[in-house]
Amino acid sequence: MIGIDVVDIARFERRWDNAFMNQLFTKCELAYIERQPRPTRTAAGIFAAKEAFLKALHQPITLKRVQLIEIRHRDDGAPEIVIHEDGFHPFDFGGIHVSISHTDSVAMAMVMITKKWKRQQ
Repeated sequence: MIGIDVVDIARFERRWDNAFMNQLFTKCELAYIERQPRPTRTAAGIFAAKEAFLKALHQPITLKRVQLIEIRHRDDGAPEIVIHEDGFHPFDFGGIHVSISHTDSVAMAMVMITKKWKRQQ
């Protein structure tokens, strides 16, 4: 399953305030965003990844679902998706792969979800 999303960075700049950010991002994400040289661009990319994940699952994009998804970054900078709680039951994830990219005006994310393969007997 594949999901793709593109976010206009200027839209994030217009909406940038604490209430808006706290609704969309976890504390861990906010700390990461604040450490970046271009925080608005980073926030737009993280949000695009959350939306791409939901699109890959064919799930409605709601504030509650967005809050259950966290984008973390490994030591090498690669993003990964962490799902909080059991908000996506009965999905049986084999792997979740995410890529985030930016230009000066847009942020884009692609998510690919693979299924767990069960051995037939």
